[in-house]
Amino acid sequence: MDVEIELTGVARAIARARQVPLRLKEGATYRDVVRGLGETVPELIGVVIQPSGDELLNANLLGSSEEELVFPDQMDDPVKKHRLILLSIIVGG
Repeated sequence: MDVEIELTGVARAIARARQVPLRLKEGATYRDVVRGLGETVPELIGVVIQPSGDELLNANLLGSSEEELVFPDQMDDPVKKHRLILLSIIVGG
């Protein structure tokens, strides 16, 4: 399955791209999306993606173009949309 991730905020700046295409196996989960994104743009690991490589750091969320958000307890759910948005901000002081 082909999934396109639209990047925002710091993720866009780090990747120097507005979108990242991913090819995933059928039945892929949101965790697979994050893993694929980290493999494609490894610079995101530790800034947007957890060092484990399969979860987002706090203050970063995946969403669909229909304004649905994917929360941490949904990371093992199957991907339902072929276009996702990574809402990415840096927090802290």
